[in-house]
Amino acid sequence: RPRSPPPSAKAAAATDADDAYANVDLASERPLAWTPDEACQFVADRLFLPRVGELFRERQINGATLVHMTEADFLEPEPHGCGLQAGEARAITGLIRRIKALRDAR
Repeated sequence: RPRSPPPSAKAAAATDADDAYANVDLASERPLAWTPDEACQFVADRLFLPRVGELFRERQINGATLVHMTEADFLEPEPHGCGLQAGEARAITGLIRRIKALRDAR
């Protein structure tokens, strides 16, 4: 039976995902207003996840929808979930955390 990584490893993985766009002024990107094409472009260009970006375009995932999605939504196999790999899901959930923090700071 596979073991879960220790909490410190999980924290490190989350930090790595956050570092992918640490130098991006996310507020100026207005992520809650993203269209599916804009979400696709950001994920492909800034997170270096073109496959995930294309999935956002195909599934019509915009910024307003994205903030309501969970890691389980990304990890669950298609057709009900997105079928992402764990690292991809971590990067996207890190992005969601940052978007929510921006939203809540207003």
